Amino acid sequence: MSAMLATILEKTHRQPSYLVGVGDIPELGNPSAYRKNSRHFVVETDEYVAAPGENHTPKFHYLKPDFIGVSNIEYDHPDVYANLAETAAAYLKFFSSLPQNGKLVAFADNPTTLTVAKKSKTQLLTYGAHPQAHVRLIRYHVAQAKALCTFAYHRATHEFFLNVPGKFNAFNALCAISLATELGVSHQAATVAIKNFTGTMRRFQIVGTTKNGSTIVDDYAHHPTEIKATLKAAKEWFPGRPLIAIFQPHTFSRTKTLLQDFAQSFEAADTVIFLPIYASAREAPDPAVSSDLLAAETSRHHPHVYPLPNPAAVLQFLEENASPESVIITLGAGDIFSLAHQIPLNL
Repeated sequence: MSAMLATILEKTHRQPSYLVGVGDIPELGNPSAYRKNSRHFVVETDEYVAAPGENHTPKFHYLKPDFIGVSNIEYDHPDVYANLAETAAAYLKFFSSLPQNGKLVAFADNPTTLTVAKKSKTQLLTYGAHPQAHVRLIRYHVAQAKALCTFAYHRATHEFFLNVPGKFNAFNALCAISLATELGVSHQAATVAIKNFTGTMRRFQIVGTTKNGSTIVDDYAHHPTEIKATLKAAKEWFPGRPLIAIFQPHTFSRTKTLLQDFAQSFEAADTVIFLPIYASAREAPDPAVSSDLLAAETSRHHPHVYPLPNPAAVLQFLEENASPESVIITLGAGDIFSLAHQIPLNL
């Protein structure tokens, strides 16, 4: 969403400054830019804390924004929040910090987001497919690696094309367009500009093609909701092709707390491979949870699940099982991206 907004502002000659938490935004040439005289500074942020174990102030509480765009509020950091209610409380404080003339642009389809947004008592603009959303997605159609989206706002309809997959990206685009219009960009200019957005590094990044013709995609998805949405998007973007998902769980605490949600997140994949949990420096190993346990639970919902010990075993599995039609997608917030770049060199 933040990369989309930065792209819209850049392509409509607003000369924004921006700081986005990705390795690269190809269309902009850089994930960050600082312009001394810029009127707009786009910052990507989330609810994680400043220093685990030392300073549990959510990092976004240090910001003083005039506008906030928010998508899903999920329980994503069990190492610092006890439950979803604590996570939501951090967001409520953030939203409530908006100035009187500020505005919150919130995703209406996520019940937690909508509830917290309304509690904040700020000026509110909602987006989504929800029938009562102010900016409402009324059509999403994928064909030939493009998405045609139509939305309604104030009895007028507008169309835009997306060059990135997933209905979640259509919603992200609605949020970015809505924020841009709040900053003075017309709906027409914003919908034209969004066509320039080609994605970011580690967000459905098409890494390459193997010698046998398999397509390699890498994605940062590390939460059950993200995984489910990303795999669904892959099936839409590459219809009829077998999908091999390779997931590296990130942190013991998240894997343990959300184990059952993870286990039911891979329905869209034809084959699921699990690598060992990528441990974070912010927590100690937990012998009560493992990728083998996750694989066993996932096997209750999926017929083709394989826990493999290391990347070398994954490469061997793919050599024996991937076909020219396969789409191979690596998922996770650890170092699995390095495997994604090894696959085209080894198959």
